[in-house]
Amino acid sequence: MAKKKTAAAGTPSNPRTDTVEVKTPLGVLVCRLPGTPEWDLYLQKLKRGQQAVGRRELVQLCAISPDLEAIKAMLQRYPGLPEPVVDELGRLVGDETIPDEDHDGGTITVTVDGSEYSFAAPSQLDWEEVDAQRKNPKVETGPAFRSFLSKCHQGEQGALDVLFKRWPGIIATLVRSLGNIAGSGFEVVVKKGVSSSGGQSGATSPQPSA
Repeated sequence: MAKKKTAAAGTPSNPRTDTVEVKTPLGVLVCRLPGTPEWDLYLQKLKRGQQAVGRRELVQLCAISPDLEAIKAMLQRYPGLPEPVVDELGRLVGDETIPDEDHDGGTITVTVDGSEYSFAAPSQLDWEEVDAQRKNPKVETGPAFRSFLSKCHQGEQGALDVLFKRWPGIIATLVRSLGNIAGSGFEVVVKKGVSSSGGQSGATSPQPSA
């Protein structure tokens, strides 16, 4: 009798051992936390507008139970299942972490696993580079974001590598927060001008009927 293939073969790329479980009529789906390789693949799918495919593939990569054939059958029967699973996986690896932003001091700070990480506001050159990279479908988002964060990090690279490995989803929130203190988060207010006649600038006065 052929042995069934198991899911998520190999050594997990994320050293944390948390799991998420979902009970369905076809069985219980159990997923481990994604590591950097899996999360990077997911980010690329998002960049290409393939969100549903990216979610499904991330679930398949992280699922540890049941076996692969059962997982495929489960996802075919419940194609919407990856959405809540990936949302929870993302939350657990830092995708919803909110850093403290110091706009006056030009820094952001986040505390994870009892360790504090600080990042300085990016230079104009660094921000323009990462901004172009995150919009270019040919550039891998994960490596680009980690390189950018390494330039802004105020601390040892080794500690940052640990953060990236254990919390791969945090990179996007950190980049977004650095963008805020770099000015992309400023509120823009539109004020309509007033013409010399007292009406709104550009407004057309009503014409008398013939």
